[in-house]
Amino acid sequence: MNQLPWHNRTRLRSSMLFGGVIVISLLNILASPVAGATSDRHMHPADTPAAGTPVSTIAPSPTPAVPTATTIPTVTTIPTVAPTTAPTTALTPIPTTGTVTTGTPTTGTPTTGTPTPGGTPTTTPAGSASATATLGHVPTGTLSISYSPALRLARTTMNMTGLAQGGTAVAVVLNGSCSAPGGVAWQGATFTADANGKVSNFKVNYSKVNGIPTGEVVVGIQTVPGGNETRANYLLACGPITSTGKNKGSVNLGPAPGAVDGNITGSATLAYANGNLAVTIKASGLQPGATNATALDLGSCQYQSYVLYDLPPMTADSSGNGSVTMTINNAEPISASNNWYIAIDYNATINKAYFMTVGCGNVVVAGS
Repeated sequence: MNQLPWHNRTRLRSSMLFGGVIVISLLNILASPVAGATSDRHMHPADTPAAGTPVSTIAPSPTPAVPTATTIPTVTTIPTVAPTTAPTTALTPIPTTGTVTTGTPTTGTPTTGTPTPGGTPTTTPAGSASATATLGHVPTGTLSISYSPALRLARTTMNMTGLAQGGTAVAVVLNGSCSAPGGVAWQGATFTADANGKVSNFKVNYSKVNGIPTGEVVVGIQTVPGGNETRANYLLACGPITSTGKNKGSVNLGPAPGAVDGNITGSATLAYANGNLAVTIKASGLQPGATNATALDLGSCQYQSYVLYDLPPMTADSSGNGSVTMTINNAEPISASNNWYIAIDYNATINKAYFMTVGCGNVVVAGS
C-alpha cells in the first residue's frame, strides 16, 4: 500500500507552559506519618478491562469514595476552594523554569526526498538503512512530594511528557492499586499540557493534612474534559508513592494496567531500500477487538510534533495483540537525524492537531 506523507499538516510547535500553584484544603484527612511509608510496593497484575469501556474504572463523582483501610487517608469531601488558613494565596501562579528551550525537532523535517502529488521523488533515493523502535506506555513522568509538620502542608511538583497537546488532566491520590484503582483520597488541581504534550514543574499545595499518604494508595493522572481533552476520568498514568526520606516521597508515573490501553508494549522495525520504506509494528496490551490508529511521526515520545506518515489502523485480537505492515513508496530515507517516533493512538483515527498517544517508541537507526 502506498501512502503519501502529511507534510503540510503541521502542528503548533510553540511550547506553551501552564504552571501554577493551587492550595487545596482537605478537611478531615487522617494520613499516616511518613515513617509508615514503604519503599517496596509494586503494581498488582493487570486486570482485563471490560470490552468497549473507553475510560478507567474510576467512577466520576463529586464526592469521592471513603477508603475503609485504617492506613489510608480518609476524606469526607474534596473542596474546590482554597482554605482561609492556607499559608499561600489561592490561585496565585508560581513562575516555573520548566519551559522547553531545547528539543524542538528542527532536523528531520521533510525538505528533501518528499514525494510530489504525482508520487515522483524530488531527489535520488539514498542507500539502504534500517531502524527499530521499542514501544511502551505514554504519558510518563515524575511527581515529588514533601511535607511540613509545622504547617501541616504537603507540596507536590510534577513533570510529564507524552500528554495530549493542550489536554487537561489532574493528579489524584487513589485508594487501591494501578491495576485496581479505587476512590479518590486527595484531589489535585487541573493542569494543561503544552503544544508538545509536556507539563513542567507544576506545583500544588495541600493544606491541613497530617502527612504523606501511605498504605494501599497510588497517584494517578486522570483526564478532565476541557481544552482539547474530550475523555472524562480516563487514567492516563499511575504509580505508587515511595518514601525518599523523612517527610519526603516520590512517584514514577507510568503504565496504568487498570485502564483501557493503559499498558501497551511492543516493537517496530523500519527498512529503507530503493526509495521505499517498509514499516512493521507489533503491539500487545491493546483492548481486545478494538482498533487503534498508528503513525510514523516527527519529534519524539517526549516531545511530540506532527505526523510524517499515516500507517494502517491496528485491530487487536481476542488477546489484545495486534500488528500492521506497510511499505511507503518514494519515502524519506532513514537517517540518524530524522527524529522519528512510532505512535499508537487511543482512537481509531488520529486527530492530527491533537494526539491521544497511548503507545510510543523512539526510532533508533541501526549503527547510530
